[in-house]
Amino acid sequence: MMQRDSLSIRRLLLPGLLLFVMTVAEAQPVKKPKPNKPKYGFLDTQFWLGVKFGTNFANPMAQSQLSGFSPIDYPSDRLTKTYDSYVLPGGQAGIEMTFYHRGFSVGLHPMYQRSRYRYTNSLEWNGEQESERFATIYESEQRVDVINVPIFVKYDLIQDGKLRPFVLGGGFYSFLVGAERQVKITQTDYSFGAPQTIDGGTLNLGVKDAFQNYYGWVAGGGASFDYWNIRTVIEITYNQSLNSVTREGTSQNELSSLGDQNDDVHLSHIVGSVSFVFPLRFIDKQFQAL
Repeated sequence: MMQRDSLSIRRLLLPGLLLFVMTVAEAQPVKKPKPNKPKYGFLDTQFWLGVKFGTNFANPMAQSQLSGFSPIDYPSDRLTKTYDSYVLPGGQAGIEMTFYHRGFSVGLHPMYQRSRYRYTNSLEWNGEQESERFATIYESEQRVDVINVPIFVKYDLIQDGKLRPFVLGGGFYSFLVGAERQVKITQTDYSFGAPQTIDGGTLNLGVKDAFQNYYGWVAGGGASFDYWNIRTVIEITYNQSLNSVTREGTSQNELSSLGDQNDDVHLSHIVGSVSFVFPLRFIDKQFQAL
């Protein structure tokens, strides 16, 4: 009798339990599938801050040449200097601050920069005899230190993915910090028949007063790639000053004694640099703020 009653109760409870489960299931809200969120959507608008460093090669462009001597028996244009282009490496280091929005960037990259270039001038004395001849060669290495403040406008040619090539253009202003000139003197005496070369020593001169602030334009390109929270930027640019970096005709006792005066020189550079920058604005939970 009890088994029959238990069986009857189970038959009554089973349909009721199934009905309850179906009712609860129908009452649950249906979640709409979320659209796929771009993995790098947080980069659409971003501030970047980091360090930047690299090397540069300078090209001095003499607009006019001056000498400390005024010849009386031959044309003055024979007193010329020979400038070397893109030979001596310089360097720069500083910080990079960039605002990015959908492919376009505006950047301010203040850096301490040292430029180096070399020029040679020679003087020769000739007597009545062929053996009465004495020549002096001055090989000068010029170093110019500035705080360079360039402003770049950059455009990413590819805006998705980890590797992004770009082109850039802009201008710069350089504040003079210091200038030094190292002069190596070599003398050759022909009076002994065979030429005798004499080391005339090396002079180190402070010539900051012979230089000035300058400004110009810049253009170039490069590529950036991302890993973790770091963006690495490799960049090659060309810049050129629009005014003279020197104070033309500045007279210094040390230079005058060498028969030298400042030329009107404009500078151009080929610059290679690497930056490591970090994002300052995050809008995605998978990235943590600095």
